[in-house]
This record gives sequence, C-alpha cells and structure tokens, in this order.
Amino acid sequence: MAAQSRSSEMEFLAEEMIIEIEARFNHPPLKLIRGTFGPFYPNQRAKVPLWLGLSLKKQKKCRLVLPEWLDSEHLAEVLRQERAQEGIFQDLPFYYVEIATLLLATAADEFPMPDRTRSLVEDIENVRMEKIRRGLQGMSDTVLRGRSVMSTKMNHVGAMEITTVRGFLTEAMGLFYTLSGQEVVAQGGG
Repeated sequence: MAAQSRSSEMEFLAEEMIIEIEARFNHPPLKLIRGTFGPFYPNQRAKVPLWLGLSLKKQKKCRLVLPEWLDSEHLAEVLRQERAQEGIFQDLPFYYVEIATLLLATAADEFPMPDRTRSLVEDIENVRMEKIRRGLQGMSDTVLRGRSVMSTKMNHVGAMEITTVRGFLTEAMGLFYTLSGQEVVAQGGG
C-alpha cells in the first residue's frame, strides 16, 4: 500500500512540476493538455513538465537544468540550518525528496557531485524526521502531564515526511483528545 501511495505521489509530482531543460533538438511548441511548451532550439532553455524533461533526458534530447535548491552548497547550508534550529523546518519544495530521487536516478550526470547531493538530501530528511519524532514526543509528554494538546504546527514539512507520520499522528491526536477529555470529531477521514 505504501509503495502504491508513493507511486501515485511520484506520478502527480512528475505531472505538475515544471523544470528547465536545455534542448538538443529543433521542434515547434508542444501543445499538451496542461499547456504549451517550447518551441525547442538546440542549446536554448525551455520550461517543461518534469515528466517531459525526464523523458527527453532519457532519449538524450536535452540537458536538465537543476533547480537552485539542489545545489550541494545550498543543501549543505539547509542541513546546517536544520541542525541549528530546533523545531523549525527549512523551506524546501513540498516534494523535495521525490524530486531529488527522480533527478538523481535519471540525470545523475547533471550533478557535479551526485553522491554528495544524495547524501545531503538523506541527511536533511533524517534530521527533519528526528525533529518530527521529538515534536511528537513533546506532545505525548504534555498529555501525560495532564495538559491538552489541541493541534500541532509543522511549517515547511515535505510530502514524504507527512506520509511517514500521517497515520501515527492522526491516531495519536485522537488519543490525545480522548485522554484530555475532549470529544473527537471525525472530519473527512482524519
């Protein structure tokens, strides 16, 4: 089930995300359901959906222009900030893990140091997951001390991070409400 959910999220991501490519071919504008992309000229940049950029890359018809946030120096700074600021999540794209995974799998040759980039993304994800675990532990400690927990705020948390804790958090919040004497009202599946 989790693999199916991840696959669906990856398909949505590839459909919605716009990236820049540097074309290696001539072609008039492509009229697609979600918009018109192009025209394409050799060595000229164009914005296209991620799925199209990945497809053209696999066919060796373009070079992908990596998003600025995937620069290893930028990621190193994000990691430093994640470690330095307790309870604050750095602003990254909602699908940062998925985008990095797709680009590293399909276009590793576009990265100056793909292994370093992969390692930095994994480290960022691990630090952020630890922050989430500590936040959940803090909520639990608050309830065990007899105080109510009505909500939690986690700005800039990514899709994969939410997916990882969604079931637990929903169940935990219900339990917290029950323990604090509040009535749980189900709203649209949790």
